[in-house]
Amino acid sequence: MPFSKIFLFSCIAFIIGIFSALMLQKTQLILLGFLFLSLLGFSFLSRDRGIRWLIIFCLALFILGFIRGNFTLIEILNSGLQNFNGVQIVLEGIVSKEPEFVKGNQKLVIKIDKIIRGPASEAGEKILVYAPPCPRYHYSDRLRLSGVLEEPPIFDDFDYKSYLKRKGIFALVYEPKIEKLSSRESLYKKILNLREELSLRIEQSYSKEQAQLLGAMLLGKKNELSKELKEKLNFSGLRHLTAISGLHTVILINALMYLFLAIGLWRKQALLATAVFIFIFLMLTGFQISAIRASIMALLLFSAQLFGRLASPERVIVFAALLMLFINPYLFLEIGFQLSFLAVIGISYFSPLFRDWFKNLPELWGLKEVFIITLCAQITTLPILVYNFGYFSLLAIISNLLILPILPFVLILGFLSLLFKPFSFFCYFLLVYFLEVIDFFSKLSFSVLHLKIGWIFIILFYCLLLYLLVSFKRKNKFRYAGF
Repeated sequence: MPFSKIFLFSCIAFIIGIFSALMLQKTQLILLGFLFLSLLGFSFLSRDRGIRWLIIFCLALFILGFIRGNFTLIEILNSGLQNFNGVQIVLEGIVSKEPEFVKGNQKLVIKIDKIIRGPASEAGEKILVYAPPCPRYHYSDRLRLSGVLEEPPIFDDFDYKSYLKRKGIFALVYEPKIEKLSSRESLYKKILNLREELSLRIEQSYSKEQAQLLGAMLLGKKNELSKELKEKLNFSGLRHLTAISGLHTVILINALMYLFLAIGLWRKQALLATAVFIFIFLMLTGFQISAIRASIMALLLFSAQLFGRLASPERVIVFAALLMLFINPYLFLEIGFQLSFLAVIGISYFSPLFRDWFKNLPELWGLKEVFIITLCAQITTLPILVYNFGYFSLLAIISNLLILPILPFVLILGFLSLLFKPFSFFCYFLLVYFLEVIDFFSKLSFSVLHLKIGWIFIILFYCLLLYLLVSFKRKNKFRYAGF
């Protein structure tokens, strides 16, 4: 068995190990342990050395993934703050994330440096502070706070407590007394200041809704989308427009590579310089999950080409997921992480299947490919969307056919308008068209179907997709999707 296959399945085993640590109960883990012991015994009895090494590597990576996931759980259990709700606390800490404005309040994530009065806690733990809108605080500001620790609430349709736990936050403080002690400069702070400056340029050049949409698409400022616009995007099946995705990354990487090669850099130097700028771009857009995934994948594929190696996109997907989960296992439970990877897995694995199904469909200016890509992404993300939000857009494929062919032009003109204001004139009319399409489809009474599903439906749905994929592979009898 080729090493590439062993590597692929070992990465998958690592991811399953993290999932098992985070999600499974003791009885399920015991059963899983018996299963892996049986596989280990089978590996030693097997005469096929490839199968033997595959099982051994998969078991080893599964155990490593399980250990990594458990370390995360132990960090949560050892938090000293979650057991002191209602206690008055005085502390000093640093604003560790760009502040957000929600319903007239500043949301500050404070990384604790030292506790002056209150429960003992290790330095580095985080709390979420809701502060008045003025005075305004910034990333890396050092603050002294005095307030009461409160437990994050659990709402009827949203477990806010678990959501914050996944981000390492175990307590809230509402409207504390705040004293700003100092502020330190850093590269990240300068980039955030640049982000605010670019956001202000967008606000000055476009209408309110246009600015909100373009700010989310270019700078990742999804928090500034109004509730009404979010609902319109959801009902029209176009919410993904606000995620910094593979399209953004591909456009940026191609432009940077072309620029660096044009000024005389060698290909390796150009790739290295591009990687640096992509990292800056990730900081500028707030380290969105979809952007991180797309950047890792794109840079891995470009690197493989540079060194003359073949890189399967499917294997790159799995390796990108492994890297992100190794850094933060709790990403596995983030809906954004699930949707981002399911969409790209759907496009990579199912596009050959749907191209075969719709081979007699006319091309019609590339709309056939847009239709197939949209269908792949919609089908593989459908169960997760319905399970978490309770509805899905019936007309998403049609609305995407009207939007996606024009999206690259909006992104390019949008980026250029940040540097040269005259380009905003052309981008303005495309944004008018975007918002008209969003508004039209969101108002159709039959555009959304409300459903409630459980885990059994999700498992059966993905089993059906797997069956279709395997049947297609056997029918066509060629190497497909890296297997």
